[in-house]
Amino acid sequence: MSWVIDFLGDFRTTYFLCYLANPVQNFSIAMVFAGAQHLYAFSLDDTSPIGSRAILWHIKNLPKTAIDALAKQAFPERVDAELVEVARFIWERSGGQAGLAAKLLEELASMSPPQVTVEVLLTAEATVSRDNRGLLENWSLSLTPRARAVARDFCENDQISLTTIAAVLRDAKLEPLLAPRVVEELQYMGIADELHEKLVRRNAIFWDYYERLKFEGAKISSAQEVWSLIETTELSMRDLIKKKYDAVFGRKAEEVMSTVIGEKAWAGIQETKAKSKNSYKYSREVVERDTMSCMYFGHLKDLMIHSRGWPHFKHMFRDKRELEDRVNAITPVRNDRAHFSEVPEKELDRCRIACDDLSVIVDRQLEELMQDGAELA
Repeated sequence: MSWVIDFLGDFRTTYFLCYLANPVQNFSIAMVFAGAQHLYAFSLDDTSPIGSRAILWHIKNLPKTAIDALAKQAFPERVDAELVEVARFIWERSGGQAGLAAKLLEELASMSPPQVTVEVLLTAEATVSRDNRGLLENWSLSLTPRARAVARDFCENDQISLTTIAAVLRDAKLEPLLAPRVVEELQYMGIADELHEKLVRRNAIFWDYYERLKFEGAKISSAQEVWSLIETTELSMRDLIKKKYDAVFGRKAEEVMSTVIGEKAWAGIQETKAKSKNSYKYSREVVERDTMSCMYFGHLKDLMIHSRGWPHFKHMFRDKRELEDRVNAITPVRNDRAHFSEVPEKELDRCRIACDDLSVIVDRQLEELMQDGAELA
C-alpha cells in the first residue's frame, strides 16, 4: 500500500508502507523523501522496492478551482474582482503547478499592493522566475532523453498527440512505444496536462524559460534536409506496410510479400538479411536486420500497388498513378544521395513535395491504426 501527499512547495513527499506476504508482529514503516524531479525516475526503477512493490499514483497539477480557493484563502480582504484576476493569472502562468502557484501567492502577499494590477502581477512573476531559476534549471535538466526530445517539438506547438510523440521519439532514435511514459512524465513534472486525448502545455513560466534557451542548430543543406525527409517517409511506409500485411495475412505475410516482389528479388532480400548478422565483426552484439529494412524503396511501392495489397491501400490515394508518381519523384533522389551524388535543385524540390505529401497520407493512416488498436484494447 502507498500514500502520496502533495505539499505546496518545491518538494513532493511520498510515504511507502513496505509489506511482506506473511504478516509479522514487529514491522517497520519505510518512508522515502524525494524531490519532484527525481521521484518519477525513482518510481520507474525496476530494481527498487518502490518500482516493484508500490502502487503508482502520479501527481498532477492543481485544478483551476484549487487556485481560486487558494487565492481567496491568501487574500481574504480582497474583492472578488481582484481575486478572479489573481487566480486567472496564477493558473495561466503556473498551470496549477503547486510549487509555483504557492510562490506567486507568497510574492504577491509580500508586496501587499493597494490594488492588484497587471503590472503588479507581472512584477511578481518576474521576481519568482528570477529567484527560482535553479528550480527551472532542475526541471529542464531532469527531463529524460525521451521527454527532452518531445519538449523541443512541444515548444513549437500548444498541444501534441500521442501519435506525434511516438513519431518524435522514432525520429530521435528512441523507443516510440514509450510515448505514454512521456505523457506521464510531462504531466508529473507539472508542465503539461492531458485534454481531449491531446497533451497540452501548462506552466507558461517553465515554457517561457525553456524556449528562451532554444538554440539554432547549424543550417543544413537542401540535400541533407531532403535526405532526412526521405528517411522519415521510408520508415513510415515500412511500418504501415508491415502492419497492414500482418493484419491481413497473419503468419503468411512474408510469404505473400515474396510472391509480390518476385523470387529473385526476395532471395536478394533474404541474402542481405542473413549477411547483416556479420556486418559488424567487432561488435559484441549480433543484430539481424528485419525483412522490411532490407527492401529497396521500389519494393515498398510494389507491395502497395500489387493486386494482393492494393485493396488495403487504395483508399489512401486517388488511384495507383498518384502513388507511383510520388514514389518516382523520390526513388532517383534517394539512390543518388545514397551514393553521395549531386542532385539538381529542381529534383530536390520535387522529392521534397512528394515526401511531404506521402508522409502526411501514411502518418494519418498509422494514427488511425493506433487509435483503432487503442479502442480494441
